[in-house]
Amino acid sequence: MADRGPLAPHLSISQGKIPAKPEEVGNPKQAIVNLARQSRSSAVRDDVVPSERSGRSVGPGYTAIMTEFVQDKWSPVRAGQAAPSLARALACCRALG
Repeated sequence: MADRGPLAPHLSISQGKIPAKPEEVGNPKQAIVNLARQSRSSAVRDDVVPSERSGRSVGPGYTAIMTEFVQDKWSPVRAGQAAPSLARALACCRALG
């Protein structure tokens, strides 16, 4: 959620709906599902939001949708600007070489 710019179009929602301080979100996976509930795309809703009868916390395509986002659109550097803990982890990785 920290890389809001590309996540918003990926989920077909407005960027303003994504929390500006993602590290303050108690359950990030549930937050993504709740954002997908508001999607303009029925495909995103069908993939990410679980059916009430399923008893699952995420829809059948949640992993595929999020994997595509991370592989093709997510930038850890951009995300680190909104997620201080990620920025620190990146700095440690750079220091290791």
